[in-house]
Amino acid sequence: WMKSVTLERDLGELESALALLGPALKAHPRFWKLHLLKAQLESRAGQHAAARETLARAVKVCPDCEPVWLAAARLEEAHGAVSKARSLLEVARLKRTGAPQLWLEAVRL
Repeated sequence: WMKSVTLERDLGELESALALLGPALKAHPRFWKLHLLKAQLESRAGQHAAARETLARAVKVCPDCEPVWLAAARLEEAHGAVSKARSLLEVARLKRTGAPQLWLEAVRL
């Protein structure tokens, strides 16, 4: 799935890549890279609300994955919701106490 979606993305076919991600996430819901890829493609296509929903779902399905938390916080920060980004990082740090990247990102905000 990953290679097919990446190929479509590289060819500039965002809609095809997003269409492939639907069945891919149904088959492998805990594969965090698929969630990140979908959120990135949605954000690139201007579907910011859909990207937020995708990352919110990813945080629930993969709560131990630092890159998902970081991507969710960075998306909120990019859209001006700095307080929402800080609260996401706070929750992430509570769930993953020994994660230095989460602490560094919180300090950066």
